[in-house]
Amino acid sequence: MDNVIWINTTRYSTLFRCILREYGVGSEILIDGHRYTERDIAELIATWCTNANIRGTRNFRLIRNSKIIFSFHDGPQELVVAYSELTFVQRLRQEKIIRYTITSYMSKNPSLLQRLVTKIKQLAN
Repeated sequence: MDNVIWINTTRYSTLFRCILREYGVGSEILIDGHRYTERDIAELIATWCTNANIRGTRNFRLIRNSKIIFSFHDGPQELVVAYSELTFVQRLRQEKIIRYTITSYMSKNPSLLQRLVTKIKQLAN
């Protein structure tokens, strides 16, 4: 990923339902080491998509065509989206589900300083 979109929200369940509905078909989903496919989407939406379950998740990836589209490590407050999905992200912002910041992807695990700079940029918007 060259540029990524950092997502900020408190509406995790709503956000992940949107993600799974929009991107679930044809994707591989990894949640804390467990693999899911499009056959599992309805069950994930029904059971996993709660704020409590999502906040309790440490690792998440949604992969389509061998490309990571959505990912977080350590928790959903670290969610990044591939820049190619900007139109989807803008729609979610219009619906007041999320806020976002676009940055260059600097490392697999962003530093505390990078997260602080990102948060300051988000607050400025």
